[in-house]
Amino acid sequence: MDNVGPVGNTLWLIVEKLAFMLVSLVVSLLMARHLQPAGFGELSFLLAAVSLLAPVMALGLNSLITRELLRRSGDQEQIIGTAITLRLISGLLVAALASLSSIMWLPSEQRILFSLLAFASVANAMLVIDFWLQAKSANYYAVVLRLSVLVIVSSARVAGVWLHAGLEVFIYIACLEWALSGMFYALAYRTLGGPLRELRARLSEGRRLVSDAHWLWFTAMSAVLTLKVDQLMLGIILDERAVGVYAAAVRLSEVWYVLPAAIVTGFFPQLVTVKD
Repeated sequence: MDNVGPVGNTLWLIVEKLAFMLVSLVVSLLMARHLQPAGFGELSFLLAAVSLLAPVMALGLNSLITRELLRRSGDQEQIIGTAITLRLISGLLVAALASLSSIMWLPSEQRILFSLLAFASVANAMLVIDFWLQAKSANYYAVVLRLSVLVIVSSARVAGVWLHAGLEVFIYIACLEWALSGMFYALAYRTLGGPLRELRARLSEGRRLVSDAHWLWFTAMSAVLTLKVDQLMLGIILDERAVGVYAAAVRLSEVWYVLPAAIVTGFFPQLVTVKD
């Protein structure tokens, strides 16, 4: 597996983030124009609601996995296998509870769509492989993987706009995005790391990871609440049209996250190594 170093990793991540922001902005504007503010607002509201579940499902394990793989490279199969298992179990439980609770705060026509998105997001458990690639300073492979998913999903969304598809089709495409991402990460590990059947979950490893991750879990929850709760508040206080207008504008502000996120991700493995 090629190691391009922190500077090379950072450059690859910056290229990816810029490409992602450009493509996502164009596609989002096309979708907003097609679905109109009300339809785009409903889609953004549901996606924002599901995004609040993501840090709960992740259990704060994200960066912790990179650190543990750097410190205990000989336990790679155990760390990865345990982390994926924990995230799958947590994801299924959270998705089930969120779907049941949606009866109290979502209208009947949105509950099925929300439940579909919630269960599809469980596939994000395979993002554990991304942190393994970070530990190997092999972000190039993750960038290629994510850009491939971006091209496929963006093409599907543009086709949906061209064919005058309804809101449900774009919900299905969002589910497809998570499923493809999970499949591609699994394929990446099988190609670069080894057979998936060699991954194993251990109760002792699970206790160690969860014990070390609780503060990271609170941090991730706070970050997502800060970024997404505004769209939920608009949807509850006003309506989907207000969410649609706001969500389209938010896309423009997100470009400022590119540089700091890329630099932190690119240099994180080296920082952990220096600290140890």
